[in-house]
Amino acid sequence: MFTEKGESVFQKGLECIQLSNPNLREVMSYFEQAAEQGHLEALFQVGYWNMYGEPQIMRNAKGAFECFEICSERGISRAKQQLAFFYLWGMGIEKNEEKAVKLLEEAFSEGIYETASTLCHCFWQGVGVKRDISKARYYNGVAREMRLPGAEYDFIKLCSMTTDEWNKRYSSIGDKDGQEE
Repeated sequence: MFTEKGESVFQKGLECIQLSNPNLREVMSYFEQAAEQGHLEALFQVGYWNMYGEPQIMRNAKGAFECFEICSERGISRAKQQLAFFYLWGMGIEKNEEKAVKLLEEAFSEGIYETASTLCHCFWQGVGVKRDISKARYYNGVAREMRLPGAEYDFIKLCSMTTDEWNKRYSSIGDKDGQEE
């Protein structure tokens, strides 16, 4: 069970990262120590740094997945978003688009609205879900309100055809499994 025992070590890592020229390996070391002591936010940070890396930190997708999985199970919404990308793209694990969309929707419902762009594309293209123009437009609306990159362009594309035209065009492609509808 994770506790806040590692809070002081975690705070040292946060202080270190705010320096004008931070030593990212030192920051990562503080986060790892705090995570080992049971600090959940520190574990998320370890996952994040493992996922995205920096010049001083080697990427470790497997380590990132493990951190995000634990954090997701413990209720960290941002971890659900990150974990969803592993399932969406099959990064080091078996691709599972349905699970990815479920995690993205959970994260969205918990306030991680940055997932709106990805959810828009999933419902637009039928990735992990049945195509649904109404949901695609809804998530695009949220993305535009947040001024997420590409949301305005997606809006133009989504609105360039009526719902009937959209359904006719995409019904010939089939559902998410490539089967004819």
